[in-house]
Amino acid sequence: MSNTENIAAVILAAGYSFPMKEFKPLIKLGNITALEHSILSFYYAGINDIRVVIGYHGLDVIEALKHYPVRMVLNARFIEGMYSSVQAGVGNLEAEIQAFFILPADIPFVMAGTLQKMLARFRSSEGGNIIYPVLNGRRGHPPLISTKFSGAILSGECPGGLQNLLRRYEHNAVNVEVADEGILLDMNNREDYLEILNYFNTTSKTRIITKRLSTR
Repeated sequence: MSNTENIAAVILAAGYSFPMKEFKPLIKLGNITALEHSILSFYYAGINDIRVVIGYHGLDVIEALKHYPVRMVLNARFIEGMYSSVQAGVGNLEAEIQAFFILPADIPFVMAGTLQKMLARFRSSEGGNIIYPVLNGRRGHPPLISTKFSGAILSGECPGGLQNLLRRYEHNAVNVEVADEGILLDMNNREDYLEILNYFNTTSKTRIITKRLSTR
């Protein structure tokens, strides 16, 4: 079995973008969007089962990704917050899926090598059912979660969201050290966006590919 077999990626792109005015998943970073950067990271890590949870500006996301072999998952409850998108994505997974990444679409620069390292750790670990990427002692995104926790995620609302729910299973967690600033860079506000833009403009990384997957 390859490291990526029966592994899915769930990208959350359904919610509002407050406090930013722009819709964060479709903000351009270079000549492709933040959402496209995330898709490409998973693709070049060897993960072909990529699902994008949509809601707010859903038709715009569908149009932007029409050249990409991804599956759209509609979250009609996106107004309820991000956890509803997590549930929509996890609820869409088939029984044969063994684990899944969860990544908000405003975290665009996780490196493919980071994802591969996490997958290798998941495959080699008997007790590590939740894998976190860590940089200098700080956990980042995305976690890689065994589907053994899908029932808990889908069982109802969780105050504090997915992060709080996963704290219940800390004994199942494994930290994987990575040399990847991208796991900590998100776009919560305008200042974060400018930081990410500076990171993009000043960092030369071979994982940043600007061609569309339709040309593969």
